[in-house]
Amino acid sequence: MRPMIEAPLRRATDAIASASSLAISCHVSPDGDALGSALALGYAAIRITSSHYLALPELDIATILVMPLVLGAVVLLACYLPARRAGRVEPMDVLRRV
Repeated sequence: MRPMIEAPLRRATDAIASASSLAISCHVSPDGDALGSALALGYAAIRITSSHYLALPELDIATILVMPLVLGAVVLLACYLPARRAGRVEPMDVLRRV
């Protein structure tokens, strides 16, 4: 790796490894790039610090990939069930009751 890139990366890795806490955030209304970067940085931070602290488990790549899929399925189900119930109601019946 070029020294111009290697030195800042080494400093960042050392700073993460020596930090007592670490906060990862992104901007308001994050897009896929921001979320992917935050997940990758969090994964890297856990990998770096897990060798220093015994309380942090090492995460495997399957956990990183499966958990967003499970969370997405729960969100879709939580949106679908009320929408299905609302779709069965006649709009005129609702307007007459109001």
